[in-house]
Amino acid sequence: MNNIIIIGAGKGGAALLRIFCDDKEIKIIGIAEINPESPALELARQYNIPITNDFLSLLENKDIDAIFNVTGSKEVEKLLTERKPENCEVIGYEGSKLIIKLIDERKKNIQEIEKHIKKLEEINEKLKETDNIKTNFVSTVSHELRTPLTSIKAFAEILLSNPDEDLETRKEFLTIINNESDRLSRLINDILDLSKIEAGKIEWKLKRIDLGVLVQQMLSSFQVLASEKRVRLEAEVFEDIPAVYADKDSLIQVLTNLLSNAIKFTFPQGRVRVEIKFTEKPICGVLVSVSDTGIGIKEEDIEVVFEKFSQISSDLMTDKPQGTGLGLAISKQIVTRYEGKIWVESEFGKGSTFYFVIPSGKPAKKVAKEEVVVKKKREEKLILVVDDEVNACKFLSYHLFMKGYKVIEAHNAEEAIEKTRTYLPDLITLDVIMPGIGGFDVVSILKNDPQTRDIPILMVSIIDEKNKGYCFGANAHINKPVDKSELIKKVAVLLDKKEKKKILIADDDQGIVKAIGYTLNQKGYQTIEAYNGEEALNKMISELPDLVILDIIMPKMNGYEVIQKMREKPETKNISIIVLTAYNIKEGKVRALSLGAVDYFTKTNELEYLYKEIEEILG
Repeated sequence: MNNIIIIGAGKGGAALLRIFCDDKEIKIIGIAEINPESPALELARQYNIPITNDFLSLLENKDIDAIFNVTGSKEVEKLLTERKPENCEVIGYEGSKLIIKLIDERKKNIQEIEKHIKKLEEINEKLKETDNIKTNFVSTVSHELRTPLTSIKAFAEILLSNPDEDLETRKEFLTIINNESDRLSRLINDILDLSKIEAGKIEWKLKRIDLGVLVQQMLSSFQVLASEKRVRLEAEVFEDIPAVYADKDSLIQVLTNLLSNAIKFTFPQGRVRVEIKFTEKPICGVLVSVSDTGIGIKEEDIEVVFEKFSQISSDLMTDKPQGTGLGLAISKQIVTRYEGKIWVESEFGKGSTFYFVIPSGKPAKKVAKEEVVVKKKREEKLILVVDDEVNACKFLSYHLFMKGYKVIEAHNAEEAIEKTRTYLPDLITLDVIMPGIGGFDVVSILKNDPQTRDIPILMVSIIDEKNKGYCFGANAHINKPVDKSELIKKVAVLLDKKEKKKILIADDDQGIVKAIGYTLNQKGYQTIEAYNGEEALNKMISELPDLVILDIIMPKMNGYEVIQKMREKPETKNISIIVLTAYNIKEGKVRALSLGAVDYFTKTNELEYLYKEIEEILG
């Protein structure tokens, strides 16, 4: 153990006391201070450390290993150096400060290490939990698949072993086999649906949907099932319900799961009621509720009702519930995909109400027609700026307005889509992250609408996901915080591209490039030249042309390789390609078209047809 004394009980002495008092390797055998009001003295009393106003008396102890002089006095420093015990080290004011700093840093490092260890332990626990979930899932799937399969195999073997079985028995067994086959098919389909949703491999066809109309259609299709169970179906659709942008099939799947469960668990003469209304809580959107007067759910089961293979049974039911136990888990995945929320409220024995809300934003405020001139009558370029942050909108609008553009704004996805369809702007700047429907979904909706698909879209985002944007159909990308010069440059390029279609001519024959370029320029196209495969690929990425005329035999990279690399890159994979070659290569046309070219011409006598094809492609 190291024995130390501290000379001076000011701030420096207090800092040393706080550090050393809890250190089991250090013993403070005294502290010297002439000012009775010094801050360290009260702390020293708490730790029963001897206090004196005569620091020289402390030097009588020959077991001192170190003396910390935090007075800053040169005279005290001199006396300590002269009278200190042998092998005792004197540490001055600056040295004390450095030690305090180092010890503080050491403590912080230890705390950080402990914090990271705790995080690693939490991650390890989650990994164990995930492993258990996976094991349980595989075990449950195996059990659920084997159950109907066992019945199918058993009854099939009975029929095969007893070909003379009476007709009624055979019919009964075949009905069981058929029902169990249907059950097995539903289970496999549900597992595939769930895995596709979780892996993000479902193709969502987003469009404007009136949930009120959709629910009425669903109720009609469930009327027969409800009549068989003698259950009454009701619906109420409140006024001023905004449309949602979603995949219709996925919402049908959610409604099917909720309605079929409600009817299944409701006693005869009971009621199932559906309500649709606009809500701002828990999130802003369209709220759908499905209520029943059925068996209800026990409180302990409510927490697990949306888990995979969770089948809630009850003493009130005479039969085991039929189904895969995946319907509500799939419904939750779908609603979560739209950044919505799904939940249940229930009282055992009295019924349940399942709710889900799909974000829509507030009903879009109608833009007065006189606010902006529609496309056919206006002279200046109109740009729609879309961002849920008001200040971000103002920043973009100001700089675009100062460059002479007409600007309108939208602050959510619904408003953006409505204004795009109303005014057909010449360009859209679009934020990626917005509440409810995000920017990528907006791109998907607009690019799949013949009326709006040709409008250039500049994605503006704090996250660098330009490849994903290109896959959805965006034309360019810019990161936040936005650089004004880059913004204006990209807007100008996109507007110029919209006015004048770009065609890249890639051929090592300069004469043919110049000749075709001249003709296309005369026809109103903008042309870009490249004289080898590598140059062609680089210019495609930098210029993003609307069409590429591509020779096959070129230096550095041949035409087939260029097509392959184009199709691998998100920003170039959708560019149309016409192959133009001097030689009619055997099977060359088949290979070019299979790689993704839209047509194949020779240079000898087909240039007239080439120009006609270009006009058809670029419209």
